[in-house]
Amino acid sequence: MSLPTKLKPGKDLMAKEALRDPKVINLITESLVKTTDDYFIGNCEWKDGTRSDMVLEPKNAFSDLPPLIVEIQHTICGQSDHLLMGLNESIPNSSAFEYKRSTLSN
Repeated sequence: MSLPTKLKPGKDLMAKEALRDPKVINLITESLVKTTDDYFIGNCEWKDGTRSDMVLEPKNAFSDLPPLIVEIQHTICGQSDHLLMGLNESIPNSSAFEYKRSTLSN
């Protein structure tokens, strides 16, 4: 038995596939914004061609819930400055958005 090449350890694809599970989405939204079943997976590609691992958008566009950008990291060593720098790069025109960073870890 072997894993398909695209899902081998060390690649983001397995984690990204797990993120698509509604239970995992609810774990993320419950942890960050204290709600479940109120988000769907949105477009992860930005206008400049870059991509986020996952963007969760509120199901109700008129709600006060914020969109959530999810980035997967296998290992975070030392200070999280490198992770935050990556998040800054993944949010184009970040001055146009009000956002707060949160880190969930195992």
